Amino acid sequence: MLLSLYWRRLTTWGALAAMVVGPVTVFGWSAASGGLFDLYELLPGFVFALVTAVAVSLATYRPDEEIEEEFTSAVAQATAR
Repeated sequence: MLLSLYWRRLTTWGALAAMVVGPVTVFGWSAASGGLFDLYELLPGFVFALVTAVAVSLATYRPDEEIEEEFTSAVAQATAR
């Protein structure tokens, strides 16, 4: 969800797809490795979720001028402080 803070093109569908792909990857990776690499299944889960979020967001992105202006003004206010 950090991506939603720093990338204004993240869409609802991209975030939802990432929330599904990440856990599925972690569980699948864990089952495939037989539990040998318990910590290392988080990295592929993160990478696949990130790639999925970006790909789906770019495919479903429809710019809304009002939201773009609000995001730009919030960034300007945050950097002015």
